[in-house]
Amino acid sequence: MTNLPSLQTITSQIITLPERPPAMLQDHIAEFYGVPSKVIGQAVSRNPERFPDDFAFRVTDAELASLRSQNVTSDQVRYAILAFTEAGALALSGVLKSARAAEVSVMVHRGFVALRQHREARAHDTNMRLRHLTFVRKPIWGSLKDMINQGEAYAQIQRTITRPEWQLLEMLADMLALGLIDTLPKGTPDAPRIPRKSIQTTQNALSSPSPVQPLRSQTATAATQTDMFQAREG
Repeated sequence: MTNLPSLQTITSQIITLPERPPAMLQDHIAEFYGVPSKVIGQAVSRNPERFPDDFAFRVTDAELASLRSQNVTSDQVRYAILAFTEAGALALSGVLKSARAAEVSVMVHRGFVALRQHREARAHDTNMRLRHLTFVRKPIWGSLKDMINQGEAYAQIQRTITRPEWQLLEMLADMLALGLIDTLPKGTPDAPRIPRKSIQTTQNALSSPSPVQPLRSQTATAATQTDMFQAREG
């Protein structure tokens, strides 16, 4: 079958509204399944038992206005359109009973799976970062801040904080960017160009009341990242 949407295209049309599960708008799924949008609405109206609230829901006016502001949907849409969760999108393909809908529904399922995997990977990466900051960096930041407030020069700090120079410079740069210190200690050399995680992630670690969240069972990826942090911090 020709002119099928790519996985990337499908995934790009999955939206997440506040307090709603990931979903796909009626107009977008109609385009993917190759039918007019009104056919989608008719299918739901004629088969309400197939589309409970966790399968399909109507987007409220406020949600629709938010989507318009993000250019997710056209300004020409004046009604409360439907949104379909992964289960609803698959149920819809069964109601439409077309070869295209059946084929595209497999790709839609893969799109939702890809989105979940991406979010889980980001959550795991953030969790590892928070654990690293909590147990390694934050205690050192406190000592650094005290020494800087006492006017100690970089050379003295380097003798006290027994860390590799690149790591010390990185921590000082982070503290300056986060506003934990107003200036670098006297005699601080130029910091090397070291790739670092976003400052926003670091801010989250500082403000989180419970910065360490339960980890999933150790996977090869998690073990690799843990080894990397230990090697860099050792």
